[in-house]
Amino acid sequence: MYKKYDKYKDSGVVGIEQIPAHWNIRRLATLGKFSKGFGISKSDISEFGEPAILYGDIYTKYCIRTTTFQNYISTETAKYAKKIRCNTLLLTGSGETKEDIGKCIVYRGAKSAYAGGDIILFEPSETNSLLLSYILNSEYVKAQKYAIARGDIIVHIYASALRELTLALPPLPEQQAIANFLEHKTKLIDNITSNRRRQIELLKEERKAVINRAVTKGINPDVKYKDSGVEWLGDIPEHWEVVKLKNIASIKNGRDHKHVYDENGKYPIYGSGGVFGRANEYLYEKTSVLLGRKGTIDKPILVTEPFWTVDTAFYTEISQQVLPTIFYYLCKQIDFGKYVYGSALPSMTQKDLKEIHFALPTIKEQLEIVNYIEERTNIIDKLISKYEKQIELLEEYKTVLISNAVTGQIDVRDWKAKRMEYEDREESFGLDIAAEDSVEYEK
Repeated sequence: MYKKYDKYKDSGVVGIEQIPAHWNIRRLATLGKFSKGFGISKSDISEFGEPAILYGDIYTKYCIRTTTFQNYISTETAKYAKKIRCNTLLLTGSGETKEDIGKCIVYRGAKSAYAGGDIILFEPSETNSLLLSYILNSEYVKAQKYAIARGDIIVHIYASALRELTLALPPLPEQQAIANFLEHKTKLIDNITSNRRRQIELLKEERKAVINRAVTKGINPDVKYKDSGVEWLGDIPEHWEVVKLKNIASIKNGRDHKHVYDENGKYPIYGSGGVFGRANEYLYEKTSVLLGRKGTIDKPILVTEPFWTVDTAFYTEISQQVLPTIFYYLCKQIDFGKYVYGSALPSMTQKDLKEIHFALPTIKEQLEIVNYIEERTNIIDKLISKYEKQIELLEEYKTVLISNAVTGQIDVRDWKAKRMEYEDREESFGLDIAAEDSVEYEK
């Protein structure tokens, strides 16, 4: 899609075989000066005042560039903090993994702002700061930062090491052209992925609504209703029965597994958050729904094979009057927040679970409801999977596009954005987006 430069030369930089013949290799230290953030802690953050940033924000709230900050500090705190000027690059000085260390953003705002500790500041001179942020976040520079990071549990990177990063740089006018190109293209990609994520969230909400309506109202639109007498259930089909959980299932405590966990064991070991090991013996062999006792409380798990579960979860012996899959869907409707106690380690009790009310149809109708839910949710799940794959492909495309642009593998000096340019449409990113990609929302 994009042309290449006429002449190339060996770069001498790991991760780049060749660069355009007129590009130069520069040490980061020769492109500006370093300093360090200070004077701001989490306790200093407020809703109003002077804009400020903590190093954790760079990981979670920003990408490549920003013109504003979401946190603020008082004017008094700002007197003793490190000021950030427009076009300053901010790099994380510590983090959890070597792969992520030294993530960079550039501040492009007009207003002075302030940087907290563990942020390394770099003020470039005669270099396009926006392009420099793209370069410092590119794959070949990430590999260099990985090599110079130090520590295991908490990983650190220092300005003294960042000084030695080697970068491929074009002349200044060309830097602006590449930055403009990347801004346009990445904004387009980000808009598409953002739209896909919104669609995924809507589909997940629809999936939840499909299940909720089916297990509380049924699937017959002509049925007559009655008051259930239970606030959260509201009206239910008049031939349905209101039951308590204890009437349709027995709740049992999980038990710690005393033997060494065997990764090749035949049976899964569950906690409240899911599978975390294997065992060569099982605690219960029938289909069961696991309910969180400690830790992850709000995610029931349907298990259809023999298993072991530890004491952070309850398992259930399900009555023959209810299909296990229907019981699982019923449990997913529980408002666990009403029953959880403790904040450091959220917990549930058998006593509270046993008294929760459900609306229960006949076995025949339960089977019809299960088939209906699976049919509808399968359609939704396929569309969610498709959108997730599209997001994955777009993110991969963006990474490659940035890498190619900042290493000179494509020549974008003459590129100009066109409003209806074909390459700027979603189809050009390998997406199969058709008008029929929609699912009727549950009304």
